[in-house]
Amino acid sequence: PVSAANVIMGFADEQPLRHWCDINAAELDAITYGTSVTARVLVPEDQTGAFTAFCDAHKLDYSFET
Repeated sequence: PVSAANVIMGFADEQPLRHWCDINAAELDAITYGTSVTARVLVPEDQTGAFTAFCDAHKLDYSFET
């Protein structure tokens, strides 16, 4: 099972997020470019704590879908 998260970030944060997804079996489901970058990430449930820590460390604006 996965949890869907929405992340709003700057352009410089996209590559570190892609790298985190690659090494943690998360999937970058969708990405939209505008004034900022918005991504929908499918995070394996056993990685949600690590994902939260990553986003907090990088000061990313994120929320999990309910």
